[in-house]
Amino acid sequence: MFLIGPDVGAPTVDPERIVERKRTFLILQGPPSSFFRRMAKRIEAQGGRTLKINFNASDWLYSLGMNAVNYRHSSAVWPGWIRDFARENQITDVIVYGDCREYHRLAISMLRPMGVIIHVLEEGYVRPAWITYERNGVNGHSRLADMSLADIDKERVLATKVETVGDTNGTMWAYVCSGILYYATAYWTRPFFPFYRNHRPQGTLEEAWMWLKRLPFLPKTRREARLRGALMARGHKPYFLILLQLAGDSQMRNHSGFQSISEFIELCIRSFATSASPSEHLIFKSHPLDATAPYLRKEIDVLSERYGLQGRCELIDGGKLAYLAKHARGVVSINSTACQVSIRRGVPTKVLGRAIYNHRSIAAKGSLEEFFSDPQAPDVEAYKLFRQFLLLTVQINGSFYSKAGIELAVDPLVEKIFAKIDPTDAFIRARNPAVIETGALKYGS
Repeated sequence: MFLIGPDVGAPTVDPERIVERKRTFLILQGPPSSFFRRMAKRIEAQGGRTLKINFNASDWLYSLGMNAVNYRHSSAVWPGWIRDFARENQITDVIVYGDCREYHRLAISMLRPMGVIIHVLEEGYVRPAWITYERNGVNGHSRLADMSLADIDKERVLATKVETVGDTNGTMWAYVCSGILYYATAYWTRPFFPFYRNHRPQGTLEEAWMWLKRLPFLPKTRREARLRGALMARGHKPYFLILLQLAGDSQMRNHSGFQSISEFIELCIRSFATSASPSEHLIFKSHPLDATAPYLRKEIDVLSERYGLQGRCELIDGGKLAYLAKHARGVVSINSTACQVSIRRGVPTKVLGRAIYNHRSIAAKGSLEEFFSDPQAPDVEAYKLFRQFLLLTVQINGSFYSKAGIELAVDPLVEKIFAKIDPTDAFIRARNPAVIETGALKYGS
């Protein structure tokens, strides 16, 4: 067990000199898989030191074999605790999975002023078969959300080949099984971590109960959804497609003005009622992992009647997103990464929250009412440039869950983590004549 020293004004870490001495990586919560354990072993093989903090018994289970500490206190004392822990153990880097969880958000706010390098992992901006790695923040906290497309070295991006994408088969089943194990273990071992609170707004038992009620009917529901989606796409009724996100999606809660999916649904229906053509329909597509879809369907029916749109609004609980998006007049979302499916196909797309791809030439501007009355198509070439830039800088081929995906991702990730310069900085600075190496890519002349 590590001793936590008093606050005696220990010197902060100098980021300019941090790469010149042995680095100590503090690892917080990761995905429910062996990914962080494999990553830690690779970091140590490269000469780094790793320390893992567990917040519940599931974290402990997935960290077996790692140099770990169990945190059993409340979140109220966490900021001071993590500050002292970092000073006592001379932490130079911190690695987190997602930057919006309370423990992660507070840790970042305490450690960044100390000069600690922040490494953030997240599900891929481009899917499937990719994960995201950025320094300092992802999604709405990413520097990419504020970056202009003009900052990208277009010639170099288009001239650089993306490595062949490897196979990550089995990711979905591995994700489901790992998730069940993680949340079940955390729930039944709560007395060992009495102060831990899950970052998801829905309770574990509540969500499990909803899925238990849904599972017997899920195959039939999905078959009906595929059939209904195909009929809409092949039919002669024009429609707009609304992409729903999970109620607990941190991107909605932290990077948009919406407090709930219900608020978003009502805005879409109200705006559609006042601006769309009478011949057009509104199709809502539920998230593949959303257990609340039956309740959302009832809510959409009630709102449709309230705004005089009976028979013109419906929920499709499944189906092929690419097929539905391809034939839609337009696609609307808060800030789901799935919007890129429609943008790639040249379908007008409206984003209502903060997102890395919400650039003027890519996503539609103006009000939602203007979008429903006159949807403007994206600049597909601009999006292709941006997507290629993502793949070359902040995306890593692989998966957090399947064995094959983990094997693909760990080595390139650790190489980026140890890089002396942020890979995104390196690429944008490509116009600088100095040679900068990041992974297999070489920038400069």
